[in-house]
Amino acid sequence: MSRKLTIGFIGLGGIARVHAQALRELGHKVDFCATVSSSESRLREFSETYNCKGYMSYIEMLRQESPDIVLISSPHRLHAQIALEAIDAGAHLYIEKPMATSLEEALKIVEAAEKKGTIIAVGHHNRFNPAIYTASKLAAKGFLGKLYHAKGSMLRQRGIPKTPSFTRKELAGGGAVLDLA
Repeated sequence: MSRKLTIGFIGLGGIARVHAQALRELGHKVDFCATVSSSESRLREFSETYNCKGYMSYIEMLRQESPDIVLISSPHRLHAQIALEAIDAGAHLYIEKPMATSLEEALKIVEAAEKKGTIIAVGHHNRFNPAIYTASKLAAKGFLGKLYHAKGSMLRQRGIPKTPSFTRKELAGGGAVLDLA
């Protein structure tokens, strides 16, 4: 592909800025065309830093900008609704974990994506961890024998995030289990 892909960010919590910085540092062929946030200060800061348009409404952003890719890092309970709208608008998706807050919502996203030929990636960070990837390949090839029990744990070194989307049930939509597991 010779042209740069356009990317729209929906939700500007800390992880969106991590993704934006990584994309900038890696030199990916993407242009940050627009961003959406309910926080005017975050919107202004991100828009100025990454030289892109800012919107308070993701529907308006999708209609005005038609991004090739949408990165969704909004509160969890909004992931499915935004994903379905973005798929309908013709965008490919990177959805920050969790994909949705229920199996039914996740299946709706998958079904809509399959109908449109949309590519979806879900940001489960440990999926890209070399140790996890290697263990998964070894298990799939049978090198670990028949698995009958598995145990997992995770250490969050920075405590509970201060944002309401992590601490208010109506925004979190699943709490720590959906966010970290």
